[in-house]
Amino acid sequence: MKSQEVLRGSGPIGFTLVELLVALTIISMTIVGSISLYGRLQVSAQLNEQSRRIISALRTAHMYALSGIGGTSHGIYFDIDPDGSDRVVVYQGSSYATRVQDADLVENFPASLALSLQLSPSATEIIFSRPTGAVNATGTITLTLSAADTRVISVNRLGITDDQ
Repeated sequence: MKSQEVLRGSGPIGFTLVELLVALTIISMTIVGSISLYGRLQVSAQLNEQSRRIISALRTAHMYALSGIGGTSHGIYFDIDPDGSDRVVVYQGSSYATRVQDADLVENFPASLALSLQLSPSATEIIFSRPTGAVNATGTITLTLSAADTRVISVNRLGITDDQ
């Protein structure tokens, strides 16, 4: 009997409209923040993947030149299409024009990725000499994904690559 009296006398049970609105506002702000953070992380992960693909192609050409595969130099050609998808070609030969086409390794990139080169001397290919692996051009390769984020890959005179 006494327990029923205590329950009746304790006031209304439930939440007020103001309390519900405050809780819904906090929940919606948390969801919006999580969505934008997830979007940024997804762009960053995609850019990291594309950067690793280019570094892998550079290191493959460098390794092939050092090991003397085919008895010649190897290189990497950057086919940059301002209106579409860019691609990178790892080739065997002393230049892209005189390469052994059957030995080409092609990496295609999505149209949302833009490549830009700052090589010295101005070039669209990097040639790794045999047997030293030294390069004909040094500089940076910049990757931009949908104008949201960028990565920079550098190539030094010894053919060593590094991403920043």
